[in-house]
Amino acid sequence: MTVELFAKWLLDNFPHDAILVTTNSLGWFCNEVERVKAEELPQYFHLKEKPEINHKPAKKPCLVIFDEEHCDY
Repeated sequence: MTVELFAKWLLDNFPHDAILVTTNSLGWFCNEVERVKAEELPQYFHLKEKPEINHKPAKKPCLVIFDEEHCDY
């Protein structure tokens, strides 16, 4: 999926005036959310250096949409 298709999917599937937020998925009955500020976006989106798909160099830049650092053990 490209960034262009991702943007189209977002616009086609979510209200255009929806607020981008984070939430605590561990808080089962909590409806509290926190707004994502523009300056925080680099925490959630970044280009991967030297990306590989199936152990082969990707032929295009790759946008990471989650913080992979939290998955490294």
